[in-house]
Amino acid sequence: MNWDYKFDARALKELKKLGAPDQQRVIRYLQHEVLREPKSFGKPLKRKLAGLWRYHVGNQKDIYG
Repeated sequence: MNWDYKFDARALKELKKLGAPDQQRVIRYLQHEVLREPKSFGKPLKRKLAGLWRYHVGNQKDIYG
């Protein structure tokens, strides 16, 4: 199965707040790790965030849906 990602407006705004090295780390993680097998790297969230996944990228916790 092929996976893809896109940033919504809020996520893109948060990504832009990061320094260039951290931005690249997040994007590289998405492209090289998560897109291969997203469910093997993250943790599913529960309750009102059910359907979203949490990933740790460096010192950051990122949430994807």
